[in-house]
Amino acid sequence: MTSIGPESEELLDPARPLLPRRVRTAVLLLAALGVAAAVTVFAWPDSHRDTPVAATSALGSTTSTPPIHHPKPTSRRWPTEPAACGSTAELPLVKGAVPIGRGTGISVLVGGTRLARVDFDSGRVTPIPGAGVSSDEYAIRFVGSRPDYALVLNCRGPDVHGPRLLRLTASGSLLPGPPRRFDDVLVDGDTSWGLRWATAGSSGVLVPLDGGPRVSLPREFNPWFATRGVLIGNLVGADGGPGPLVLVDADTGRIQLNLGVGEPLAASDGILVWTTGCEIGVPTPCRVRQRDLTTGRTTDYRLPRSPGFSPTVISPDHKLLACTLERRQLDPRFVNDHPLPPVDVVVLHLDTGALDIVPGVELPAKTAPAFGFSADGWLVMALDAGGRTRLLAWRHGMLHPFEAPAVPGRSYAPPALAVLPRS
Repeated sequence: MTSIGPESEELLDPARPLLPRRVRTAVLLLAALGVAAAVTVFAWPDSHRDTPVAATSALGSTTSTPPIHHPKPTSRRWPTEPAACGSTAELPLVKGAVPIGRGTGISVLVGGTRLARVDFDSGRVTPIPGAGVSSDEYAIRFVGSRPDYALVLNCRGPDVHGPRLLRLTASGSLLPGPPRRFDDVLVDGDTSWGLRWATAGSSGVLVPLDGGPRVSLPREFNPWFATRGVLIGNLVGADGGPGPLVLVDADTGRIQLNLGVGEPLAASDGILVWTTGCEIGVPTPCRVRQRDLTTGRTTDYRLPRSPGFSPTVISPDHKLLACTLERRQLDPRFVNDHPLPPVDVVVLHLDTGALDIVPGVELPAKTAPAFGFSADGWLVMALDAGGRTRLLAWRHGMLHPFEAPAVPGRSYAPPALAVLPRS
């Protein structure tokens, strides 16, 4: 995104962040700046190779930081289109995607300024009826196991109108959700909470959306995920930035475990994935860690570079993790405006440590696609394309992703996306 929108107003307020720090960092930078290869050796588009490691030891320290290569400027500019809330979207570059050619069984909900259900195989795009999203709002994500709600943000920022929930009914329509004031929503299976962020030096509050006692959280604790009764997030550090990554009991609000320095990527079904040493814009290896919250078993993986800003998702069988990965060098079309490289979409195999690069997809620096997995291993990607959301599907072994019909409507990246279970 090349202009500041409502999320930046929300995210620049440290008391009420809606996205993890790596996404907030992107917004701060904006404010300051105004083939698939399933391998055990990484295969990069620039023909360089790095070796992934599924290890039990930490990475060695780096004594020097190699610079990002700055290509010569070019007269070509990255394509853009207007996005939600008066912002501008830099468009994804997709090569070789083909229309759906066989039965995938994929159905998804997609949201931005419009919400719709999309059936990949038939190509049917069905708008979601009901209360809908007003002209100055956009859906940022779907929440709940079915899902139960659409979380909607206001273009004018939280001081004008905070986030609100629209309830998704069994018939597929939208109704007004709980009227309570909250700053974000956490979901753990069939349990959903409204979250009120802590102000400086105080504690946040967890409020069950379906009723029940409120839970006071540790002072200056920012939870990002909830799974199996555990809240995952960072304490505020001494410098005001993120401090230790901790696990907190959702029933009592007490800290269960301090994992040290780290940034959470994803949590699902009792599995937590986080990073250590991944510096945005620094092209050096870093570490991804996976922990089973029931057994405590932890596995380390090595990434060649930072996963960037995008949301991350774990597959239902816990074997795959989808995220972005910064490229080794800048794109010349970004050279005047962006100090960071564009990103690839990658799938990390948590059982082997191998890394797949989804072929033919290049995303602009500092953008955030939405990801989801089907039960049988399809990765679904929702890409902000200005006046529409592009939908791609890919899985291991495919030379090109499939592309479903786009959903009309603008978003403020990432689009809202939920992969529906097969009926």
